[in-house]
Amino acid sequence: IRDRSPSRRLGDVYKRQDYLFICDQDDRWAENKRAAVLETFEKTGADMVIHNGVHIDSEGKVISEPFFTTYRIGDGKIRNILRSRYSGCCMAFTREMAQKILPMPPKIDAYDRWIGTVGEFLGKIAYDDRILLYHRMHGDNVTTNTRSIGVILSTRIDLVKELRKRIRRERRA
Repeated sequence: IRDRSPSRRLGDVYKRQDYLFICDQDDRWAENKRAAVLETFEKTGADMVIHNGVHIDSEGKVISEPFFTTYRIGDGKIRNILRSRYSGCCMAFTREMAQKILPMPPKIDAYDRWIGTVGEFLGKIAYDDRILLYHRMHGDNVTTNTRSIGVILSTRIDLVKELRKRIRRERRA
C-alpha cells in the first residue's frame, strides 16, 4: 500500500517509506493488520515483516493452529530453503526490498518462497507472532502440497541458483 497520511500513533512511519502488502482474494485481514505491520516495521527497522495467520473454513471458523506453530515459520536460511513455508499473504516489505525481489526469475515456481528467501539473504526480516490473517480454505484453493520429491528438489536447486545471481547483482549495485 502507499499511505502517507499522518498518524500520531505510528509517528513518521507513513512519511518515511512506502510499504507493499500482498493480498490474496480468499483471505480476510484482521482489522488491525495494516497498523500492526507498520508498527512492527517502525519498531524493528526491518525490510520485511512476516506475520502469523490461521486457516478458516467457508463459514469463518478457525480450523488450524497458527501458521508459525504448524509450519515452524521463523529464522533459518538453510531450513527455509529446504522446507520453506512462507505465505505471501502474511508478508509486507519496503519499496527498497521490492527492488531486490523484482523481477522474479521465470524459473521460480512460488512467488512467496522467492520473496521470503530474498528477504532473508538480502534484508532484515521481523517475525510478528500476532494473528493478522485468516486464510479461507475451500475447494478452489491454488495451494497444493502434492509434488514429487524430484520436482521439489529441482525447484530448490533453481531457487539457490537464482538467489546466487541476485546476491551477485546486489553486490555490484
